Amino acid sequence: MKEKKITRLQEGLNQLLSGHHEFLCDTNISRALPGTIIRLIDNNKSRIAEKLVEQIIIGLHSEDPKLRKNSAGCLTETANLLAGADNWGLLKKLLPPLREIVRMSNAADTPKLRGRIQATAANILNLAASRAAQEDERSQAAAQKPAAPPAAKDPLAAREEEIFQLAARGEKDEAKKQL
Repeated sequence: MKEKKITRLQEGLNQLLSGHHEFLCDTNISRALPGTIIRLIDNNKSRIAEKLVEQIIIGLHSEDPKLRKNSAGCLTETANLLAGADNWGLLKKLLPPLREIVRMSNAADTPKLRGRIQATAANILNLAASRAAQEDERSQAAAQKPAAPPAAKDPLAAREEEIFQLAARGEKDEAKKQL
């Protein structure tokens, strides 16, 4: 049974990458998609993750209310996971669709988008605004400080940092080999 679900999910992902958005109507696929996107990013397959996100955004503009709702839920959960992983690179690309989700949620013809989806989208937008303000403050403070000369990096510390980065990317076997 589990193999059948995995096969169905893989088929749905492949079809979605090909532009067949109707697979987002399958709740099992739309619920699994945010976690799948994060795993793809963690496994250095960011381009595939970005293509999936692009297809979900297209689904957000569908005439089909279920497809629109599942796309909105999928995007907000993906954004929530990206924020939790501190992945602001891809998350910045989701801000315009998240604003659109909040606007859609307030429209009279989309009452089903209210609630958790709208709250999550609004929360992510608030986090992004707060982060942008903090970055502005840091850049202004950095512009006012005289630049210090770069410190020479200890070769052992640099090697240790490389090994930690391998482990952080999930390449634990490779990190162990290099220890």
